[in-house]
Amino acid sequence: MKCPICKHGETENGYATVVLERNKSTLVFKYVPAAICNNCGEEFITENISVELFSVAKQAVEEVYKLMSENIYRLVQRINMYKLDNTKAGKPTENSVLPEKTEHKPREAGSLKGQIWISDDFDEPMSEEELALWYDAPIFPEDKTHSS
Repeated sequence: MKCPICKHGETENGYATVVLERNKSTLVFKYVPAAICNNCGEEFITENISVELFSVAKQAVEEVYKLMSENIYRLVQRINMYKLDNTKAGKPTENSVLPEKTEHKPREAGSLKGQIWISDDFDEPMSEEELALWYDAPIFPEDKTHSS
């Protein structure tokens, strides 16, 4: 298909990253099937895939809000356990549960001396082999333990 944006390139099958934002929520979908222009790089997804993405996004946001609501409720319950009775000059009442204070020693410089080792060549340029692994290796290599 001819690219409707640049009018010069042809679209090829590939994968796109789609970012959906709504209110204060941002969802990122990677490896979404798309048609990609070989000239300008514009990405096009089909209506069916769009509908599916919106459906999954709606479910994900609803689940996150549900979890957040539950956690906020638990947090408020814990805060209520620690409330102080103002009639007793800010001192905890008999049924208040306050965490115990713990004393922390200040950190000392050099306390890990001899326990950490840094190679002399840690800042040397990488070899061609290391660069190839760094730049060309797959992000998620196949898991050999589950291959049949």
